[in-house]
Amino acid sequence: MGGTDDPSNLIELTPQEHAEAHRKLYEEQGYWQDYVAWQGLAKLATKEENVHMLLSEAGKKGAAIVNANGGWRKRNPEAAKRAAKKQSEMMKGKDQKGEKNNNAKEYIITQPNGSKIKVKSLQTWCISEGLNPNTFYNQCIGRKKSHKGYTARRV
Repeated sequence: MGGTDDPSNLIELTPQEHAEAHRKLYEEQGYWQDYVAWQGLAKLATKEENVHMLLSEAGKKGAAIVNANGGWRKRNPEAAKRAAKKQSEMMKGKDQKGEKNNNAKEYIITQPNGSKIKVKSLQTWCISEGLNPNTFYNQCIGRKKSHKGYTARRV
């Protein structure tokens, strides 16, 4: 975050800890780079989905897709500042995640053994089951209607 690469300024993290650090930074500060890093490191997005997010968000926020000396080089610093402020304002009041979020959508999940459960917040449920939320949604709700024996429909 702007510091040096001096060994006294570095800490060792496992990939899981690294993903969690980016998740926390994203929730606290709302930077899209942390969101993309979190999704990729936690394997919540495929490589192709991660590249798409990176290209899409960088274009929206006015950042060049260049990592110059460990940092993001801004194409238009003023546009980037405005976008960061707008995203920060959008994140206010959205601190409730998962099942606590009153706006979370509900789904009926049919499990591989045939039993059905009602789920609020598909992403939270997928993570607890060790499934990739983006892939699960795309397969069950989008393309194939099933994923690893699971099916889902919105309530």
